[in-house]
Amino acid sequence: MSYILITGTSSGIGAALAEEFLQPGNTLFCISRNRNINLEEKSKSAGAKLNYTIGNLNVQNVPGNFIRESFVQIASSDEPVVLFNNAGVLAPMKSLIALDEESMKEHFNVNFFAPAVIISEFMQHMSLRKNPAVILNISSGAATFPYEG
Repeated sequence: MSYILITGTSSGIGAALAEEFLQPGNTLFCISRNRNINLEEKSKSAGAKLNYTIGNLNVQNVPGNFIRESFVQIASSDEPVVLFNNAGVLAPMKSLIALDEESMKEHFNVNFFAPAVIISEFMQHMSLRKNPAVILNISSGAATFPYEG
């Protein structure tokens, strides 16, 4: 049995990760801007517990609250805890001169600030425990293959 926390599970890599961990005995904590009904349906037949939060990591307090609320349910378990920082935004793909302030804030908040807050909260909770823990940060292909904008 493991606890798995995954951001950005409405589609893509996050949804695929969540589906992979839908196994008997696992408890998943997922967050995304949009509900993944398919994932919720699959969890019912898979024997895994799914805690799904609809939330935008661009909004203040949402990243930290996601972790705090997850650890309320994890309580004093000594089972492994895995965090996948997967959520991210690319659009709008424009050069810096063409981006408005709000778009820049969203990119910064979702792609940098939210993962930093999530990691900080996660580490604070894990520092009080002896559970095995892993943090995996997932990046886009843009990290190794830059593109204009």
